[in-house]
Amino acid sequence: MILKLICKVWYENDNGIVFGQGAYCLLRGIEKTGSLRQAAFAVGMAYSKAWHIIKICECNLGSSLTHARRGGISRGGSEVTDKAMELMRMHELFCREIENTIGKIYEKHFGQSVPVLFHAGKRYRRQLKIETVNEAEFRGQDT
Repeated sequence: MILKLICKVWYENDNGIVFGQGAYCLLRGIEKTGSLRQAAFAVGMAYSKAWHIIKICECNLGSSLTHARRGGISRGGSEVTDKAMELMRMHELFCREIENTIGKIYEKHFGQSVPVLFHAGKRYRRQLKIETVNEAEFRGQDT
């Protein structure tokens, strides 16, 4: 059996979450495609949810992460700001260091190395869902 070590990293301030793996994936997608809609599609997320994630981060951070271009003949789109580029760079460096450190700690305690993955959202939560007993069985009653 091959194990994976899964981590979730996000950054908060007094206002709430300001950045995490979900926003990172969306911003990288915007950087590559020039479109929040295409970035959301690439990560399997509804456009409205992607828009909401970016707006919450921007509101809590107090700074824009994207600039929208109006549609029309030239077709609109989005681009990431310098602030977003800096956040993505710092996040990559931080996660790389976490990956190395956690991997070494895991190997020390379990005697083997495993891949360290960072996740965004519910994808892994669904895979790791714990089976629950029927409520009647829990109470000791027959079903």
